[in-house]
Amino acid sequence: MLNPGRAGGGRTINLAVHFFDLYALLTGGRPSVVGATISNATHGLPVEDYSAVTFSGGGADGVVETGHTVPGPTGSFDLRFSLRSDQHYFTATGADAAGGDRLVIYAADGKMEILHTPTSQVPYYAAFVRETLDRFRHGQPPLADLSDMPNAMEVVEAAYLATGRRAPP
Repeated sequence: MLNPGRAGGGRTINLAVHFFDLYALLTGGRPSVVGATISNATHGLPVEDYSAVTFSGGGADGVVETGHTVPGPTGSFDLRFSLRSDQHYFTATGADAAGGDRLVIYAADGKMEILHTPTSQVPYYAAFVRETLDRFRHGQPPLADLSDMPNAMEVVEAAYLATGRRAPP
């Protein structure tokens, strides 16, 4: 994961890419990068350890921030995702000071809902594998497949270009 030639990059390609895909799924549109910050300043390694990307498209605006800059146990990482449309504002954060992840949903009518739910992918691996195998067993297509990857990778490349850098090979 620390060699850009093997891993393809750092936080942007390995974590943020999933949120670009989620954004497209939720909005029905491909996000266009408005701005980005990508840095390896925390650890000084060849891959970035921090990434913040703002984007727009599909009738919504969003921000995804990911990184491995949190001092602490393995598995802790920066995570903030927000999506704003004319009807909703969603914001997800990684572990807060109390140690819990949360998803906050604001509706246009002023109602707010706070869900204390894992935002890391780790607790969902078993359910993901079960669903994937079940879909295969029943001849159903996956929720996302390799045909979705070019769009997500174009967003990753646009994020790097917004910083004046090229995406790793």
